[in-house]
Amino acid sequence: MKIKKKTLLIWFILIVLVSGYFLFLESDYPADDYGNYNDSLIEEENDHTQIEDQFSNVEELHWGHMPLTYKVIDGEICEGIQLRAIKNSFEILENLTDGYVSFVESGGNVDIDVYCIDREKEIEKLKEHKICSYHVFNYSKTSLSTYEEGILNIETQRFVSARTLIRTEEKTIYEVCYIDIQNVTFSFNFDALGEGGPNYLLGNVIVNSSVNIFKLGESWTTCTSFPTKEMHEILHGFGFGHSYEPYFDPYYGYSAQDIHYLSDLMFPRLYCQYNKGLQEKYISCLKYIYSNAEVGNCYDVSFLGGCPAGTYEVEGTEWCCPEPNMIIEGEYCVFEDGIYSSPQAPTNRSPY
Repeated sequence: MKIKKKTLLIWFILIVLVSGYFLFLESDYPADDYGNYNDSLIEEENDHTQIEDQFSNVEELHWGHMPLTYKVIDGEICEGIQLRAIKNSFEILENLTDGYVSFVESGGNVDIDVYCIDREKEIEKLKEHKICSYHVFNYSKTSLSTYEEGILNIETQRFVSARTLIRTEEKTIYEVCYIDIQNVTFSFNFDALGEGGPNYLLGNVIVNSSVNIFKLGESWTTCTSFPTKEMHEILHGFGFGHSYEPYFDPYYGYSAQDIHYLSDLMFPRLYCQYNKGLQEKYISCLKYIYSNAEVGNCYDVSFLGGCPAGTYEVEGTEWCCPEPNMIIEGEYCVFEDGIYSSPQAPTNRSPY
């Protein structure tokens, strides 16, 4: 009798252990499992020809449902201040849109992944693969969009840094450093070097987005009066593109009449002294999309994949100019009968 009881006890323990093992296999991926989460989402997208779209009356890029779930990955790297700004941004968006847009912090597979990243540490792993090239431009060149301008190939190269080496009255020389991912033989998450945006689309519906936050001082500035940088990146995740950027004179800067463009939250560069809040056009656009076109509008809002607001597509090209019916001549937008009165370099469509 004692032997039978002992045998039954052993079998009971084995059953419990095996059951626990299978329960573990069915649990969610750990929060810091970058690769597995992305792979599962790709399979999910490929396996479904249709996804839920509660806002099918709108043509703009949009999420298919509300509320959106999000999770923060490796939050300890961000030292607190950026995380507070991100969560504050979510709350502000909810309040300003009267609840048409809403968020829920969750775990497992979510809509928005917020990654906290030590970018310098990640780049250090790739230091032997870093390549730097030099590019000469007209003296008026004051900024670079490496992918949009064709300097880097978004499929095979990852941006590391860019800086001005020389600026004279005749020319500007930039140094652009990057990683050629085809030369990297070990496993590495290259998406960590960017700042996020939509990861997967099904038609005009966003399936998943990411927001990458770097440690302070690593190409990341948090404004004190308003979470401009953080909300800018979140709105990229909603499919919003950059706003119009006027001509910048290398000696005098932006003209007085153009300073108001700098206050736009989606301006391509960060100016904390001018960015004091979210413009009404973005609030109206979010309400329009997530009321299924019942209220608001998206006038003067640019979306990824299109020309920045305030510019016009140049037919037959990937470029945008400040006036309709312009063409590209050299480095400038011109009318067919002559050069535009104020020198204006063309801009590229916002990439996805």
